[in-house]
Amino acid sequence: MKRLLILSLLLFLSSPAYAEFGSCAFTEAGKADKVILRNNEQITNETNGKICLEGQGGTNNENICVDLESTANEALITSTTGLNLWDWGNVETEHGDNIVSYFGDGQEGAIMWDSLNTNDSLQIGTSVGDAAYSGYISIMEKADMGNANRDPGGTTANPTLRIYSADETSASDYIQFYHDGTNGVIETGTGDLNINTTIQISSGNAITINNPGSSPSGSTIYLGSPSADVGMVFTRGNGAGGTARRWDTAINSSNQLYIKDSSSGNIPIKFYDKGVYVEQLIKNVEILTIADNAVAASPASATLTPSTSFVKIDCQDADGCDITMGETVINDGQNVTIVNTSANTCNFADTAGVSELNGAFAMGQYDSLDLIYVTDTWVERGRSDN
Repeated sequence: MKRLLILSLLLFLSSPAYAEFGSCAFTEAGKADKVILRNNEQITNETNGKICLEGQGGTNNENICVDLESTANEALITSTTGLNLWDWGNVETEHGDNIVSYFGDGQEGAIMWDSLNTNDSLQIGTSVGDAAYSGYISIMEKADMGNANRDPGGTTANPTLRIYSADETSASDYIQFYHDGTNGVIETGTGDLNINTTIQISSGNAITINNPGSSPSGSTIYLGSPSADVGMVFTRGNGAGGTARRWDTAINSSNQLYIKDSSSGNIPIKFYDKGVYVEQLIKNVEILTIADNAVAASPASATLTPSTSFVKIDCQDADGCDITMGETVINDGQNVTIVNTSANTCNFADTAGVSELNGAFAMGQYDSLDLIYVTDTWVERGRSDN
């Protein structure tokens, strides 16, 4: 009876006003199996170590039971009325340092705030390698949880983060991340991996394209663009955070692959093969169009500063065209072949300090002239009078 009085006192002190007992049921002197509160709510002793709080006289009348006996060091919370949601309302919850929240009947998944190491962190853990604990941590649209197409479809030896699209009709529309003990890996179930921003590789690192198959053609770098030139840019630093030289490789609107030095103009491109190299690559076809100057008996004039190793001249003046070689941003050893494709004559002659020809050359249609730039002068290598 003393215990009942103490319980009555505790309930009274914890109530805003008072606690009222409707009745108590005793099976042993001084020990109650059931306590009925003022509004018929009940506290019952279901079995040894199991206490239940039951609603009575209302609409839902849910109950909740705490089993303090079945498993050592564990309290099991259950309900016999179908209760399946614990709503904390606006009350925050706190989990202390290094206290693990487990998920799964076998505690296969866990979350913990770790303060055991130098730098505290939130840790998420999962068991791996078995159908009962596949190793996948999956993120998906809430409505897709439990859908058959959100089954990982296998197990993994390393914890893997997988993110699905909102289309649950496909089991393969995902991206996943993991580390296999040697390398970090990013994979997609279907579709390409689109990176919609600039990728910067830090000093001393590189991007390596590995071929998983037996054919060299299995390794591919694909660059695409809806309309503009598309290609790759290579830069060499100047040691002070700037750029000493930049080279662009791209495919232009004429479907031609070109390589050019964007910092200071075109340079000879060398391809080495067992000590043999090609001094210059024909990167593109340049067309020099010279309009009629509309002056009778007076040839039009133009300066040709080649940006490629092959130039076609279209002289549109019936009196012919006088052409002078230019040397702005021309590199030592650069070659050019010039062909007159028009029916009008193209006239070449020496220019002091700029060009050294084997005499004046009146180029007719389909005649050609070959020049090489030596130190600071265009030098004739040959011509063809066709």
